Amino acid sequence: MKTKFSTITTFVLLVISTFSNASFASGPHVNASEVKWRPTYTDYGPEFAKAYRFRTLIGDQYAPVRGKNVYFGEAEWAPGAIYVGHKHPSPEIYYVISGEAEWTVGGKTFRATPGTVIYAKPNAVHRMVNVGDGILKTVWMWWGKPRVTSQPSIRVEPLAEQPPSAVFPD
Repeated sequence: MKTKFSTITTFVLLVISTFSNASFASGPHVNASEVKWRPTYTDYGPEFAKAYRFRTLIGDQYAPVRGKNVYFGEAEWAPGAIYVGHKHPSPEIYYVISGEAEWTVGGKTFRATPGTVIYAKPNAVHRMVNVGDGILKTVWMWWGKPRVTSQPSIRVEPLAEQPPSAVFPD
């Protein structure tokens, strides 16, 4: 339990420290539904782009809230979507809001359901598969020094063929 508490505490403290240095591009608040989904990484293939999407709420010039050395947002996986094993130099936290996934971090695979907090240490290989019938919804956060947060994820597994179900209805 200590690990989960420490992860959640770290997450909250990072969000608070981000907002203390943040500037809002659109006023004192932002509604995530008003932020466009961003295209996903091109080296994961065109099928993955139909199966996974994310929007950055705090971060760089694409985010409505400018944060220093931190990225925070929402991510969704269509039913059956596979996000192959990858790693990056930034630590990352996910919090599952809805749906169900088979999640692997550092060689350990587990079931992630609403309320699950997942922590991937820097350069830990992690992968996700939406095993539920609906859309898997999460919030995520990266943080670190500028050179670290600006480096994209590196795929360490071959591309996965996405199942026919792995498309968003909208």
